[in-house]
Amino acid sequence: MKTTPTLLFFCLLALVSKSQLIADFQTTNGAVGGCSPFSITFQNTTRGASTSATYQWDLGNGNTSTLQNPGATYSAEKTYTIILTVTDNGNTSTKQLNITVYKKPIVSFSIKNIKGCLSFSTIFTSNSTAGDGSIKDYLWDFGDGNFIKTTDTSVAHPFTSTQTAHVVLAVTNNFGCQASTSKDTLITVNAPPLAAFTVSDTILCKLPDSVAFINNTTGPGNITYKWNFGDSAFATTYNASHVYNIKGQYNVTLTASSDLGVGCVSIAKQVTPISAAFFNSNFLAPPVYCSNTAIDFKALYTVPTNSTKWQFSDDRFVTTFTGSNINKTFANAGSATIRMINSYGECIDTIQKTIKINPLPNLAGFVINHSVVCSVPISVTFKDTTAQAVKWLWQLNGSNSAVDSTHNVTTVYQNEGNYVALLKVTDSLGCSDTISKVLSLKIPKYPIAEIATTSPTGVTGCPGFSVTFGATPASDLVNYKWDFGDGSAIDTTANPSHTYTKEGISKVTLSYVTKNGCTGISSFIKDVIVYRKPVVDFSVSDTVICGSNTVTYTDKSSLPVTTKLWSFGDGGNNFTTLQTATHKYYDSGYYNVKLISYNNTCSDSLEKKKYVYVLPLFVDISKQANTCNGLRDSVWFMPKYRFVDSAIWRFGDGDTLLANPAIDTLLHRYKRTGSYYVGVTISNKYCSLTENTFAYVMLKQQPLLVASADTICLSDSLQVLVSNLEQNPLGSVVQGY
Repeated sequence: MKTTPTLLFFCLLALVSKSQLIADFQTTNGAVGGCSPFSITFQNTTRGASTSATYQWDLGNGNTSTLQNPGATYSAEKTYTIILTVTDNGNTSTKQLNITVYKKPIVSFSIKNIKGCLSFSTIFTSNSTAGDGSIKDYLWDFGDGNFIKTTDTSVAHPFTSTQTAHVVLAVTNNFGCQASTSKDTLITVNAPPLAAFTVSDTILCKLPDSVAFINNTTGPGNITYKWNFGDSAFATTYNASHVYNIKGQYNVTLTASSDLGVGCVSIAKQVTPISAAFFNSNFLAPPVYCSNTAIDFKALYTVPTNSTKWQFSDDRFVTTFTGSNINKTFANAGSATIRMINSYGECIDTIQKTIKINPLPNLAGFVINHSVVCSVPISVTFKDTTAQAVKWLWQLNGSNSAVDSTHNVTTVYQNEGNYVALLKVTDSLGCSDTISKVLSLKIPKYPIAEIATTSPTGVTGCPGFSVTFGATPASDLVNYKWDFGDGSAIDTTANPSHTYTKEGISKVTLSYVTKNGCTGISSFIKDVIVYRKPVVDFSVSDTVICGSNTVTYTDKSSLPVTTKLWSFGDGGNNFTTLQTATHKYYDSGYYNVKLISYNNTCSDSLEKKKYVYVLPLFVDISKQANTCNGLRDSVWFMPKYRFVDSAIWRFGDGDTLLANPAIDTLLHRYKRTGSYYVGVTISNKYCSLTENTFAYVMLKQQPLLVASADTICLSDSLQVLVSNLEQNPLGSVVQGY
């Protein structure tokens, strides 16, 4: 009883194991069809097999395999059945799968035209079938470097160069299977003929007359010709000759056709039509002819001329003018003949007309009337006096009516000036002449002038100067009213004299009446200016001065003062706008000092006699000289002493010297290059003072020169670096060492 359950368990286990063996497989990429050759790998997906299982493959193409995951290639376009048989521990399972190799398209095409001439275009039509499925697209290669992919069955393509084209069509179906076909030397593209010809004559002077046509056509193939002479006549010969019987213009064409295919035709057209006695000369001129007036003549013709010449009877047809349009002026009235000669190649056509030249109107002139010009605007009347006039055209520039067409015209001028009035008169014959006059509209001017003045500066100065005024030309004026601009009474004399005492600016005007009754006001172009007179005073820093010490003067004049002039009594002057002035005296004694203070052109002065006294003590240390010997470290000073008892020098380098005033030269040696502030203090029994100057020392240098090269060619540049030089105390590098 204990063994029965165990035996039952193993029987059930064996039964379960046998039912789990299931053969299965698929293609690696999942595809079950393709185009030939179609290569595929199978992936074994059998379930329930042990490691000892065996696999038997029938690959459907006559091949078998025992691999677990075999592959195969299928070439024939059909369906293949692949069978997998799995055996494991006596158990067997089978799986089968169909693989299809799709049929390729069957390709063929037709062409509408297979030969022609540039530019040649033809239509290609596909007659292909898909094989399996449907056609996806067409790829055309036209053999001339151009191709196109399309879904259209038919395509058109132009050929732009001569050639024999190799055309290929590739067709693809919806399974991606492709097939192609080609046609060699199927399309032939040739050069077209080039029609050309020349003619013996393009202009025929008389009829009937013949014209020879010379054929110059070029091109390949067998060419036929058709001439169209433009008068419904034709010819098919190589060269042609044609007789024209009817007057007219004819366009001639030559059509050249070759046997090399579609479009092998060329047409040449004569650029200049054949003119068969087709000329009719005439000319245009204005309806009225007037003497001394340019008359325009314009040639008319049915065909262009080689030349147009004109001759006129007023010089017995001697002078010849050329051109299709000319103008001619006849000096005298009367009858005149115009002759026009047109040349059409060797053909001559002449036309002659006689015309009547009318005289110009006899201008009597026009008159201008206006009132006395006292002011503007002013009204002016113009009146023509020509008897034969029927039409007038006035050009009155500058007036309110610039153009007017009446016999008499009145207009207004807004401004004075010189204006040109122009009148064009036309008589009953239609002839016109022009006359002009200058209209001068000038308002009289009477400028004010200063006849006399007591001020040295004209019409400006200190209070109390007088000015005599006048207006010119005085002979035109009969009434005067002078306003002197300073609030004084009106003066009615012709040449008043007026004294200005009130400070300020006055503007002088004259109200006048002329002998013609004109009134007006003139203004003096200058301002009359009266300035306040300064009250002059000044002071000095010290009235007793030690020799050439600087003295300072201070202006204490009452304002306003614009400028001042100092005179220091020793011939020295100082013209300044500053409040103070400084001065040095170089001789002892008393000096008179004078100050002139200016308020523009009004001035006053003050002189103080023996205002300052200068004590006798002077020295001039401006003269010095540098030595050029040795180290160049020495400076010679050459002072000029006057009234000096002692002199102490300071050389600016820390050294001092008590000098003998009787010796007028002294030498000092400096140890360094530089600028030195040198001073000397002098004294006597009266006083002492110090004078200063600068001394500049440049010791002998030892410059170092470094060149960029030691050898150079002629005309080459050389860079030289200079070093080891001190700065010149005068501000520039010393050169010449």
